[in-house]
Amino acid sequence: MDDKDSQDNAYKDGNKNLINEIWKYEGKKDDEKNKIIERSYRSIEKSINQFILDHKYKVEKDKKGEKIDISQEMIEEDLRKILILFSRLRHSMVHYDYEFYQALYSGKDFVISDKNNLENRMISQLLDLNIFKELSKVKLIKDKAISNYLDKNTTIHVLGQDIKAIRLLDIYRDICGSKNGFNKFINTMITISGEEDREYKEKVIEHFNKKMENLSTYLEKLEKQDNAKRNNKRVYNLLKQKLIEQQKLKEWFGGPYVYDIHSSKRYKELYIERKKLVDRHSKLFEEGLDEKNKKELTKINDELSKLNSEMKEMTKLNSKYRLQYKLQLAFGFILEEFDLNIDTFINNFDKDKDLIISNFMKKRDIYLNRVLDRGDNRLKNIIKEYKFRDTEDIFCNDRDNNLVKLYILMYILLPVEIRGDFLGFVKKNYYDMKHVDFIDKKDKEDKDTFFHDLRLFEKNIRKLEITDYSLSSGFLSKEHKVDIEKKINDFINRNGAMKLPEDITIEEFNKSLILPIMKNYQINFKLLNDIEISALFKIAKDRSITFKQAIDEIKNEDIKKNSKKNDKNNHKDKNINFTQLMKRALHEKIPYKAGMYQIRNNISHIDMEQLYIDPLNSYMNSNKNNITISEQIEKIIDVCVTGGVTGKELNNNIINDYYMKKEKLVFNLKLRKQNDIVSIESQEKNKREEFVFKKYGLDYKDGEINIIEVIQKVNSLQEELRNIKETSKEKLKNKETLFRDISLINGTIRKNINFKIKEMVLDIVRMDEIRHINIHIYYKGENYTRSNIIKFKYAIDGENKKYYLKQHEINDINLELKDKFVTLICNMDKHPNKNKQTINLESNYIQNVKFIIP
Repeated sequence: MDDKDSQDNAYKDGNKNLINEIWKYEGKKDDEKNKIIERSYRSIEKSINQFILDHKYKVEKDKKGEKIDISQEMIEEDLRKILILFSRLRHSMVHYDYEFYQALYSGKDFVISDKNNLENRMISQLLDLNIFKELSKVKLIKDKAISNYLDKNTTIHVLGQDIKAIRLLDIYRDICGSKNGFNKFINTMITISGEEDREYKEKVIEHFNKKMENLSTYLEKLEKQDNAKRNNKRVYNLLKQKLIEQQKLKEWFGGPYVYDIHSSKRYKELYIERKKLVDRHSKLFEEGLDEKNKKELTKINDELSKLNSEMKEMTKLNSKYRLQYKLQLAFGFILEEFDLNIDTFINNFDKDKDLIISNFMKKRDIYLNRVLDRGDNRLKNIIKEYKFRDTEDIFCNDRDNNLVKLYILMYILLPVEIRGDFLGFVKKNYYDMKHVDFIDKKDKEDKDTFFHDLRLFEKNIRKLEITDYSLSSGFLSKEHKVDIEKKINDFINRNGAMKLPEDITIEEFNKSLILPIMKNYQINFKLLNDIEISALFKIAKDRSITFKQAIDEIKNEDIKKNSKKNDKNNHKDKNINFTQLMKRALHEKIPYKAGMYQIRNNISHIDMEQLYIDPLNSYMNSNKNNITISEQIEKIIDVCVTGGVTGKELNNNIINDYYMKKEKLVFNLKLRKQNDIVSIESQEKNKREEFVFKKYGLDYKDGEINIIEVIQKVNSLQEELRNIKETSKEKLKNKETLFRDISLINGTIRKNINFKIKEMVLDIVRMDEIRHINIHIYYKGENYTRSNIIKFKYAIDGENKKYYLKQHEINDINLELKDKFVTLICNMDKHPNKNKQTINLESNYIQNVKFIIP
């Protein structure tokens, strides 16, 4: 097959072949590289944030406002650098180029060579990206977009004072940036399970009506006093305008705002009317522009203009008053609990104390009604003198920490499901490596600003995310995605086919399947890397050479194995080949054993079929011949234990470390319900769910439901919802209630499907795993100990899950295996039944039992 055919097939096969082409990018000719870059751009184009690609957005709203200046060509230029950078990064990681990582972690500039050592670049050059130069603008534009319903003169009434809305909103954002979780805490006071809290909304409406009544009374008094009205004409007009706004809001929404503008009956009516006019407008254009149609089009345009104006006004006022009440709640809280001292609040507020937050929830009415006394200018002083904490640009030219830029680049290009884990891993890894808690930028003596810059990025992380794609869409081919979704659907509906409710798609559960399996591979990869280091130490010890010399030997062996005549470049890329390394460390001569190490190569090259499709097929009984994940790892562990490659040189038992990490993963997968960690929010949510389920005659016990039964009910309720005619206020209210109930039930369906998928993943992770019992028999009279290991394999065949003894029984020990419990009796004991020991195999992967024989 020639290169052209290969390229054409790559286009057809989608993501899978594109990834394979990217691995080989450095070895391609220039025209082939251009095609890979073009395809790479097209593969991410849909996931790039609209603010990047749509050049109409400006940092400022005036005509001189600076636009984001980045084109497809500039992004492709960045991709050329990124592919080289990430290719070298991955290659150095999987083949243990220690010098590369030593230079990288230093934060200093250093040379990165391509695969064939033909082109050398400084890492700072590869990190000098066009996208970095635009990120600070992206943040500002996102801020503006969120508040585009506000202008410079818009005021809101907070703590009894009229305040510029944009200024107070900017301060609130900065406070939230400094106090992670505060915005979520405020939202928790307003909503329950993503829906508006009715009890809180009643307090808001009561507060709104009272204020509107007081304003109306005050204006009536002014109107009766001609002099007062004449002398305070400007104030009077502003107050009159505010009253008109509030009267409109009450007419439209029955209160100051609605949580979702589309749930407003009046807005829906306007929307439907507008849609009819737009459809009629399009039809007239198709018919032709004769004199009659022109007149009707003119009339339609006038009507559309009026409708658009009213809908825009509704949206603007709704957003303004919703913001006003949110900021009143937030600053009312800070005033009541922290005397409006922002610094004290930031230092002392703890969002994680559920019981304290429960007490705060009871005081929402107090926060809504909190005002400052006349003459108390503390809020105005905050507005005037507030110093923003978030002012640094971490992407400016004077930032010379390449490691921070690399981590940020990796973060913004990662699938959304693993970004949080990645950032947490980065910080922990750097903490452990540097043995520090925090390095402040103000410390002039230490040039390492890693933490300071990373924390600045973390504070603005949502505003700096420029791509948005999922793990499955980024790495799975179309065929694999269809295959996985079919298997998930079959798993959910084991007792028959069932159409999911309209608002739920199978695709949204891909994350629940793929992410925990990926975590399992992270644990496996850590073990394999630890084994690699331990193997190098063993080679060094066996041959009485240094660790560095052991590395060079393995690299030189790789060169010899892959050398070709008249191909000088092939000699320059020295690698540590894992299979060759293990053969040398364990003195293996049998070729077939090399295949057992393939899992490391699959992980390193993100072979999605080997990593995800095959394990899923094994579980769903599509292919019982596939070796399971645990089986592959257990074989490697066996040869490492036998060969003495267990990490003693690292002052750590790497096998135990692996099992501890896996135990933690298994434990988290077993946590089926949030109720296991009781929180006030989850308790309230479960009560509401139980109430709605009982209302429709559905079973609900501690969050557990019959998914098929509930899906059937939701499908019938959705049909009922479509048939309700809004002929009266009562029917409209019934329709809105039914809509909310269906949304809540759908949320519970999603939660339970995720529980089921967790069970499936737990089985996939555990299939063919081994549990160990180390038995130590101490013969007291002879003063010696005899040790043995008993292994139990966890087998899964459909619904049948059980342990069985993996090897023959050992001398002097009788055992009885029942479910997950093993009872051990030592025959040498004078009172064997009295001293028998029972072990729960689920407790730990490795357990110890000791018998003392007099």
